Amino acid sequence: QVAGDYAYVVTRYGDLYVFDLQNPAQPKLAGSLPLNLPGCQALEIKGNLAYLACNPGGLEIVDISNPQQPVEVSGGALPGTLLSIALAGDYAYLVDVTNHGLLVADVSNPSSPSQAGFFSVNDVPGSSSEGYSFSSVRVCGNSLCLAAVQDGLVVLDLSHPAQPAFAGRYDTSVATGLAINGNQVYLVDDMDGLYVLDVSNPGQPALLGQMPTSVGGFEFTVTETSERGVFAQGNQVYITDQAYGLTVVDARDAGNPTRIGYYLPPVPDVLQAIRVEGDYAYVVGRTSGFHIVDIANPSQLRQLSYDNSRKNLYLQSPTGLELVGKYAYISDSSYPFRVYDVSNPNQPVQTGAVFDPAASDGAYDVVIAGKAAYLSGWGLQDAFYPGDGLWVIDLSDPSRPQAAQFVDLPNE
Repeated sequence: QVAGDYAYVVTRYGDLYVFDLQNPAQPKLAGSLPLNLPGCQALEIKGNLAYLACNPGGLEIVDISNPQQPVEVSGGALPGTLLSIALAGDYAYLVDVTNHGLLVADVSNPSSPSQAGFFSVNDVPGSSSEGYSFSSVRVCGNSLCLAAVQDGLVVLDLSHPAQPAFAGRYDTSVATGLAINGNQVYLVDDMDGLYVLDVSNPGQPALLGQMPTSVGGFEFTVTETSERGVFAQGNQVYITDQAYGLTVVDARDAGNPTRIGYYLPPVPDVLQAIRVEGDYAYVVGRTSGFHIVDIANPSQLRQLSYDNSRKNLYLQSPTGLELVGKYAYISDSSYPFRVYDVSNPNQPVQTGAVFDPAASDGAYDVVIAGKAAYLSGWGLQDAFYPGDGLWVIDLSDPSRPQAAQFVDLPNE
């Protein structure tokens, strides 16, 4: 969250940090607050207080009247896996993954917050999200709007703020993030793209327009955490993605939202392994595949190639990488082993792969020694309780790798 000249940042495995933005080109760390239980996913600011949704610490409330010295007001009163937060009046509404629903906290006394109510995913009529929770929560007018994963957009009535009640719903595939602009809701669905919805009648959210990700050569990946980053400023919508960077959407025409810009980091996604040879870095990402980056000028990295064939999330998931001569050898948690010819860094070509139906699980790392590749991972024929061990791949002909042996080992 940004307030005045400062940005307040929480991190999944760390603490609260405050950055001075007076020179936006050179943000400076101005202050921080170590948390008793590190790890938060979201925060909202109201006045001189920051409200943090944390995992596993739950709700943390911090005094930020002096941004350089934030002070904890309360913490630990409402523990749990809290991943998104919205504030309305004397209440904080928090996505509670532990209990599969929405926790309502009375924060009228910030030093002693207490639970005032709870709305379960099972309270959504016809819910298909059993075992899931909500993803994101925002105040929309006099209501609450939830990105409710498989239940799409869910709108709650706040006539009784401590006990929100179901008002209406618009069904989508996997809703993970939303932003509000008046009575318009911008709902991002991992599978479907961006929905523009009218919630002026909370009981009947109405579709105004949609920007499907299947059009225009871009897509979203399944969010790594519960809540996708979405921000609305006027009629522009900014959407983050762990693999595909930042998408900017013009929503002035609500019936026809249009992608007008994007920023793709040089090597996006959760990266698994890297090898460097000469002027090139070879990188594999868990859902983004195989990258080759020109590193001749370290201050101006250039991505030369990017294997973007993973429309099917179950197709490939690279885990390890080795480079020998003109070949890159990649282990994969979905499809154990692949070989690429990288003699032309601009156009790497897959020349071989190993997939044994009798041991159809994946591998987690790879090492090359002589004419063999050794992979750690799963194997044997029991797909439900696979063995853990060592694959041996014959590389006598690198373009035609052959499975040689699997040795079962105890533990993982």
